[in-house]
Amino acid sequence: MKTTFRKSMIWLHTYVGLLGGWLLFAIFLTGTLSYYNHEITHWLSNGKHSPHSQQVLLDNALSKLHHEAPNTTRWQISLPDERGSSYRVSYREPNGERSKRVSRYIDPITLKFTERLEIQGGNFFRTFHYTLSLRQWGGRYLTGAAAMAMLIALFTGIYTHRRFFKDFFTIRRSEPKKFTIDLHAVLGVVTIPFCFVICASVMLIYISMYQPFAIGHYFDSYRALDKQVSTSHKPLKPAKQIADKPIEIQAYQSQLNELLGQHWQTQHMLAGLTINNPMDNNAQLIFTKAKHELLSNKAETIALTRSGELLPEIEAERTPRMVRRIFYGLHEAHFASPALRATLFILGMMATVLIATGMVIWLQKRQAKQANQAKASYLFVEKTNNGMFYGLSLAVGMYFLCTKLILAASFKGTFNSLDSLASIDTNAFFITWLVAVLLSWLHSIKQGKKWLLMLNFITFSTLLAIELGSSNLINVFSLSEENASAFDLAKATVNFWLLLTCGYFFTALKNSLTFGKLANPSFPSHQSLKKVRR
Repeated sequence: MKTTFRKSMIWLHTYVGLLGGWLLFAIFLTGTLSYYNHEITHWLSNGKHSPHSQQVLLDNALSKLHHEAPNTTRWQISLPDERGSSYRVSYREPNGERSKRVSRYIDPITLKFTERLEIQGGNFFRTFHYTLSLRQWGGRYLTGAAAMAMLIALFTGIYTHRRFFKDFFTIRRSEPKKFTIDLHAVLGVVTIPFCFVICASVMLIYISMYQPFAIGHYFDSYRALDKQVSTSHKPLKPAKQIADKPIEIQAYQSQLNELLGQHWQTQHMLAGLTINNPMDNNAQLIFTKAKHELLSNKAETIALTRSGELLPEIEAERTPRMVRRIFYGLHEAHFASPALRATLFILGMMATVLIATGMVIWLQKRQAKQANQAKASYLFVEKTNNGMFYGLSLAVGMYFLCTKLILAASFKGTFNSLDSLASIDTNAFFITWLVAVLLSWLHSIKQGKKWLLMLNFITFSTLLAIELGSSNLINVFSLSEENASAFDLAKATVNFWLLLTCGYFFTALKNSLTFGKLANPSFPSHQSLKKVRR
């Protein structure tokens, strides 16, 4: 332990950040990308928003389910919204309790079934953010430990920077090392509330996993507890009489107008529809509201009988359960408008840079103490920093590129089976990240960094070229009436961040090459000048 409390806090801040730095960087970067998980999926699949109202989409899906799955006990319909174009129907084949679940996509434009490759898209980053793709191997415990480490780093960082406001307004751009320290301090001040909410909410999201002792004492499993505390609509007993007419949304128009408002069809007020016992006279229709107006991650629902009678609302959940759901909603920001979502994305990126600069500062201070002595451990950390930071961004770009190429190949019919394309994009992500780290280790620090910057720039520039080729990027900046009416905000948002990413890597690569020339000028050496004088 150090001699003073503040020195102890500085030591704790330093080494908690160091030990969890690389893991935290990966978690925060993928979590930040997850704010746009629907938009990324829509952008990768080159989807198009539906011109049809939600009533037309529901009736179309119902007619297809009547034809495809008349003997199942449950139908589910997922509707597209302003953030994505995913439109599908789901049901279980009537072959027992563990029957196969079938999901079929519908083209939101033509309203016909489409055979498309089901991609993870932006959901891959969400899954990685929560589980590190190690769901069965303790990944959620690792993310929880990382969140706790970040909370400790936040509170100890406040003690580290006593001159809070002075550090905030101090930026020394002329000196790179001091600029990194100043940038770290500024980002730390700006992102404290954001990081606290994000990290604290993780503790509540997985509280039943991190503190399972009471659950194990009173319940057989977490699922038993969840069944006990969760609330849902009570199922209706089937009348065991086949209905004369198929279900049509037009029959419930007045009830939906009263409950959702007159413009519910065009404002994406519904996220989907579930129908229990759809062919029975006593069928139950559960309309799921969209989450864009809710803090909680649990969507509100409306339940109707087949005759149109409104069923009782779901009982209110217990306060601890509601608090957990609200923090879950705050963590994922379902409620965020486009402007607020962009703000949260920027804060997430700032927190990611905060972590990266912390790792760089630790290295700079240790290297300064060692003077010109190259210590193997410091070389390892610096090379790994480059590989982890620039390698992860390269892996993200390669994941995007690979997914787009896979979808293009599937649409062209290059592969006989779509199953052969499964997991290629995620494998490309991890292989690229690993190769980037190895590339950084095998080269000198400067050369490895230049290679990674160049590969990042090439990858994201290729994505930009693909967007230009498909006219998606051109349409964003076109002012014609036709393009204005068909403006796709989801694609425009991703393309905007893609442009900024290309600009960043171009500038970083240019500065790296310029700095290399200045650091190694083509002037005669001191020894050669001595020879000339002689």
